[in-house]
Amino acid sequence: MTIEGFCNALRSAGIRGVDAYEKKLLSMEMDAPRLEDFRCEGRVALIFQKHGWAITMRDSPDLEGWMDGVYLGIEVKHCRWKADHDPVVETALASSQGEFVRIPRLKETEGYEEEWEQMYRFAKRNCHQYADDELNVLFFVSHTEAHDELTLEAAGNRYEEELARSSCLPPMTNLNVMMTIGGWQRRGPDPRSIHSKFLFGARKAMPSHLQNALREIRYEPPIAAL
Repeated sequence: MTIEGFCNALRSAGIRGVDAYEKKLLSMEMDAPRLEDFRCEGRVALIFQKHGWAITMRDSPDLEGWMDGVYLGIEVKHCRWKADHDPVVETALASSQGEFVRIPRLKETEGYEEEWEQMYRFAKRNCHQYADDELNVLFFVSHTEAHDELTLEAAGNRYEEELARSSCLPPMTNLNVMMTIGGWQRRGPDPRSIHSKFLFGARKAMPSHLQNALREIRYEPPIAAL
């Protein structure tokens, strides 16, 4: 799909702020990795819009959502396919012949941190992007086999530990939930399920009906083409 076609799909869905977003995409048309990073923002915008949130494309955080008069800031992170890790995992899976097989950890292939540490590090490093004193989501779009719902859970637990410390950076307390959708998986009945990890140490409590609304968000096949 072209950038123009992609952005027209966002407009047709009722998403606002698309004109500035389209200019941003066009400015990086020749930089495929960065273009894919920013296209992920549009993918996530469509997911939320189709599940009842009124979405506006913006810069920081990446998306602005509204439901029942409540604001939600949505920061999007693209986890790229990892040349040092993913081919090793694919080879191991291909050799399994239906049996259990050992999958190497990210630290073994990249050599410096675990999968969950990457997600936690990004969540902490980019805390200045979360809207202050508002509800916020950090949404990972993953195209690597290194990150899934298990690493999301571990990263969220580590983040909760930090929230409980007196030395915690104040902007970190604005984050309410981490979410992820895996774009790499090709196995199982629902290979691109959306998973959530709620952070109950956040500064502002998320109403239970909005928690339920986030839990009900599901992947819809048309998004795969984007």
